[in-house]
Parts: sequence; structure tokens; C-alpha cells
Amino acid sequence: MRVLLCGLCFLLPVSVCLAEEQRDSRLAVLPDGRVDEILNSWRKAYATVETARIALRIYESDYVFLQEKRGKAEFLYQYPDRLSLEFQPVRLEQETEPARKSGHGDEFELRPLEQWLLYVDRHEVIIADPVAKTFDLLSHPPSMRDIAPAPIDPLMAVSPEMARVFNPGWFHKTFSPYCIGLGIYESLTLRSAFLSGSELDQYQRQFNWTIERDDAERIQLSGKSGNESMARNLQRVDVIIDPETFRTKSVRFIDPSGNKATVYVVSQMTINEPGLFIRKPNLSGYKLTQEAIRDVQQTEGEGDSSSAPLSIICGAVLLLLFAQAL
Repeated sequence: MRVLLCGLCFLLPVSVCLAEEQRDSRLAVLPDGRVDEILNSWRKAYATVETARIALRIYESDYVFLQEKRGKAEFLYQYPDRLSLEFQPVRLEQETEPARKSGHGDEFELRPLEQWLLYVDRHEVIIADPVAKTFDLLSHPPSMRDIAPAPIDPLMAVSPEMARVFNPGWFHKTFSPYCIGLGIYESLTLRSAFLSGSELDQYQRQFNWTIERDDAERIQLSGKSGNESMARNLQRVDVIIDPETFRTKSVRFIDPSGNKATVYVVSQMTINEPGLFIRKPNLSGYKLTQEAIRDVQQTEGEGDSSSAPLSIICGAVLLLLFAQAL
């Protein structure tokens, strides 16, 4: 079971990103042997995780409108199939990090990240808005609830057999309006699997990897989408890995347009905490706004055939990378 949590402590303005893209194109592709070595070590670093409590810093930047949302989150994971991810806005007046500036010197407008809660177990997925007191509910069909536990990876909390529940295409169709409003990409499951280290060998083949840095301080990889299917979800993923522990120190996702980036930073982490138990959120007083029961026949035929099997729960999600903050 692997869990990852990510973070990158800076976002680049559009002009810098474009320059970075040009520079990336000139970098030598990482040799297959080294890619395998890094990815294998990365997965092994999370092989013995039973529970995880991880504090995150989150940055969502829009380089077109020059806006940056900042927030924090607590991620809880309990083997084999339960997790909770709660997002909170930050108080901007207490922020010590200065606002970012574009390549032309224009300052980004800071905004707080929306507050919301994600809870997942083998029975259901709950996406709740604590401010509006509303929630969406996705129930797994009875036939999927009694599947024997199997190693899964946080952010989506599903065993390999249940991974189709989070088929990107189906999930997007079901919760598209809500998820987009929360800044959740339709490639949630793909991101979860990638961040958690789950099935990384399969995703490796869908990215063109380059090495930006590989020394005693850090391993920094950049993966550009290598096929049309992947390119619809992500333009690039930047990962920084600790060269000693092979735990992720930071991850940045760049959307297909190249105009938006989401960054996760690990600020604190506790692995295999004694007595950690994740309880279902108390939804007393909340109003159900959307409900769906996953249809096995419907979802088995949907989605992109190139999507690799995911043992997720979010992984990954962010999945999130057990590492020290940058």
C-alpha cells in the first residue's frame, strides 16, 4: 500500500512556463534504466504504510487571470480502504509568502481556497461543502462492497477491483459541475494513482520523462504527456523526490492549456500512528444535492481504454506523498 503526498513551493508565471517548456524540449530523455530505478524505489518507499496523517499546503494558480488560491488540508488514510481529505482556506492576512508576480511584473491576486471535505470507504464516497451544508453521495453497488480487502492507495480509497468506480470519464460525467467548481480535475483518478505511486510503471509509458536534476539533494523529474489521451488531462507533471528516502517532496500538475497549475506541499506527516481511526463525517443538518449509485454495466464500458488499472483511493491524492516539506 502506498500513499503519497505532494508539494511544490512555487508556481511560475506564464512567460517563465513557456521558457521552461522550450528548455525541457532540449533536455535528454531519461534513460529507461534510470527511470525504472527511480520509479521502483519510489513505490517501495510506501510499501509498508498502514495509516497516514498528513498536513498539506495547496496552491492553485491561474496564469491568465493572475490569481492564486491558497489553502491547507489534512489527509487521513487507514488501510485498506478508508480516507478523509479536508480542505481549509488560509487567512490571507496571516500569509507571509508574498504574492507571485508575472513575467511582466504584475502581482497575482491572492484568494482563499474553497473549504470542502472528501470521505471515501468501500461503501461510498462523500463530497461535502461545510459552508453551504450540502453534500454529494456516490454509493458503490452491493456487489462491490463485499470484495475482499486489497492494498489501495489514498485519495480515492478503492481496491483494484473497485477502481472502475473512479473511471475518469464516468466520474467526470457524474460530478462534473461540482468537481470543476471545486477545482478538481477530471483526471482525479489518474492523478491519484500517479501521486500515490500506484501502477507508476504503467503511467511511466504515458509520459516522456526528462531529468532536471539528479544529485545528493534531490531527484527532479518532469513528465510530459506522451499520448493524446493523457494530454487531455495533463500537459506536464513535475516531481521532486528525496534521493535518500525516495519519498516525494513535491508535485506540480499543469493542465492541458498550460495556464493553470496545482501544487501540493507537505508540511507535516505521521506514518502508522497508533490508534488512528477515520470516522464517517457527521452530516447532521446537511442537504443532499447529488446522489448516484455506480452502475457496473454502465461503467465497465466507459472510459479511455488506455487508462491503466488503478488501485487508488487517492491517492493519492493526493495522494499524498510522505515526505518532508521543501
